[in-house]
Amino acid sequence: MKIGIVCYPTFGGSGVVATELGIELSKKGYEIHFITYNQPVKLELLSNKVHYHEVMVPDYPLFHYQPYELALSTKVVDMVKKHEIELLHVHYAIPHAYAAYMAKNMLKYEGINIPVVTTLHGTDITLVGSHPSYKAAVEFSINKSDAVTAVSESLKKDTEELFSIDTNIEVIPNFINLEKYPLERKEKTRREEEQRRTKEKKRQREEEELYYIIIIIDDDGPGIAENEYENVFKPFYKIDKGRGDSKSSVGLGLSITSDIIKSHGGNIILEKSHLNGLRVKIFLPL
Repeated sequence: MKIGIVCYPTFGGSGVVATELGIELSKKGYEIHFITYNQPVKLELLSNKVHYHEVMVPDYPLFHYQPYELALSTKVVDMVKKHEIELLHVHYAIPHAYAAYMAKNMLKYEGINIPVVTTLHGTDITLVGSHPSYKAAVEFSINKSDAVTAVSESLKKDTEELFSIDTNIEVIPNFINLEKYPLERKEKTRREEEQRRTKEKKRQREEEELYYIIIIIDDDGPGIAENEYENVFKPFYKIDKGRGDSKSSVGLGLSITSDIIKSHGGNIILEKSHLNGLRVKIFLPL
């Protein structure tokens, strides 16, 4: 089978996973075609089973922002026809799922039917994708995909809460090649993972500051157990079910607050405060 993979070529998690997946599939006999604006950083060698096709975006002075989605869609159409690609696997919804939908319909017009699999990775849903500027297009392209996967149950839940999804989302966790990273390297891998998470949190904070006004509220009270953070947004949820008084019930306040914030394209999350109490973070789109 010939598979086209559309991804970001950088060190971001979605691009790395997409590249490693393509490499492993090529070892199983599949012919892989990476379609993106640069050769993926993890793609060191090309072969008769692994190909890279560069998306060229002409610099035209009329456009303040060059239309990468149009160039990507056109490149996908050209490569599908030239190499007889049979399946498109797009990683990170923005803008790849939307570009794949356009390419699929252009190909359909020429009598070529190609299925599209969209894999959701994280901030394409929880941060950037839910922004009002992109939300409708992201929701539409997810629903129009032939198959949708997410890298975790948590991301699947977030997607179904933030968007009106009428297609099934299958959870397929990220993977590790134990031949390349054997178990004796577990401690080193753990440290590298911690470093990656730290960098990812820093990058996410920078993206948050770019797209959202962030309101942070800290208190020094008794706080809430971490495993209750999601539950307290449920109407009339009782943190201590063994008690019958109103002090153990959250009521409707947090539930209503969450609904209002999300209806405006924002989000609200709970964390442990540096004051040892509760931290509430509210994200409102700019």
